[in-house]
Amino acid sequence: MQPHHFNDYIATSLKIGTSAGAVLLLTRTFGNNAMLLHPEGMIRYGLVGGIGYGIMGAIAYLLLGMLARRVKKEAPSAMTIGDYMEAKLQPFGFRLMLGLVAFGGMLALYAQGVAVLVLLKGLFPDFYIPAMMLFLLLCLLYAGMAGMRGIQRISILQISVMFTVAIALPVYFYIRDGIEHIYSGMRLYHPYLLVFSHNEGFMLIAAGLAVGLGHALSDRFAWQQLLALGERKVTSAFVTAGLIGAIFPLVLASIAITSIYSGLIPDGDSLVPLFMDKVHSPFLAALFIAGAVSALSALFGTELQALVSLLVRNIFSPMQDEASERQKVTIGRRMASLLVFAVFASVMLYTPPLPELIFFLGLFHAALVTPLLVLIWQKDSLSNLLPLCAMAGMIAGCVVMGRIDGIHGIVWSLAVSGILAVAVMVWGERRSLYGEQI
Repeated sequence: MQPHHFNDYIATSLKIGTSAGAVLLLTRTFGNNAMLLHPEGMIRYGLVGGIGYGIMGAIAYLLLGMLARRVKKEAPSAMTIGDYMEAKLQPFGFRLMLGLVAFGGMLALYAQGVAVLVLLKGLFPDFYIPAMMLFLLLCLLYAGMAGMRGIQRISILQISVMFTVAIALPVYFYIRDGIEHIYSGMRLYHPYLLVFSHNEGFMLIAAGLAVGLGHALSDRFAWQQLLALGERKVTSAFVTAGLIGAIFPLVLASIAITSIYSGLIPDGDSLVPLFMDKVHSPFLAALFIAGAVSALSALFGTELQALVSLLVRNIFSPMQDEASERQKVTIGRRMASLLVFAVFASVMLYTPPLPELIFFLGLFHAALVTPLLVLIWQKDSLSNLLPLCAMAGMIAGCVVMGRIDGIHGIVWSLAVSGILAVAVMVWGERRSLYGEQI
């Protein structure tokens, strides 16, 4: 499992088929689902809003698959999103956009670390710190040290456990307690969760598509798979992953329903402790823990490996031309260790409310949607102003989020960056008619 060439760390020399590619991508499609297991998000946006937000995140990967063949034709030898951006952007613009994408990876690692900490606090309130250390060590060993080969070897097990949980737990509760009894309890205690008549739920779903699309377009691991898969297989792999990934929001919604149908929603960061109280079977409790750990380790591990690949290949290697492939692998492993330690230290020092973190990450991704679409759509070298459009959208989104709320911040982030990016694209096309460069 030890790669000797850094290209093997990024993508193994083994040919990946449609099914294997879809399995690897499945781990990336459920990043939008955390809202369904958070009490505040459930109360404010309802079940339909939370389900819609999660499904839109999966659908975004399906849409990315539609652009896959175009990307592969333009950069047949690229291995990371950084390689593709370098071919399309001028040097200064490339450095800015690469910095944004790398920062997005670090932010995603931190957000996933917070989600893991919240889960482990709910499962093991007295031992969550050792459990967190063990979780991060596992991710470091199989993804940070072994690279893509380690991810490929463990991904089948992770997905199998996740689907076992997705099938077994909802069926168990619906048979044990009865569907009619659960529905009656929801109507008695939480009728507001069953309706979709307020604007916030619709806005959350619309924001979910923008956030999901921005996340997919800037997803470092998804780009590695897009560039590694064959041209005939890449679209079907992304479409398959997007369609199957849309199931997971429904599963989490079922878990949330079975947790709260018999009483009021408690205060706290997660519904996990309440759900564990409902599970009377030790086997099913262990199965749920295994499924949750599999899902989060898959998400964290793939993000870690892809971020290290991006940093070493597109930042370290250009500065150290004389470095051998073994040295690059060593640097990558050290960088992975440093990132894991940074995540552990940061989540222990400060853990923000999960909805606030989700919306901040959302406005960051929303600001990248139009600039990255322009990057893919345009064939010529693009202006240095394009990354600045994304940065302007992020700043606008943060200001609005601080003054109003997270959803409006996402909308403003998308709108500002989108208007500016389209204006830069039109301006560049007009200037190019006169042979001038922006």
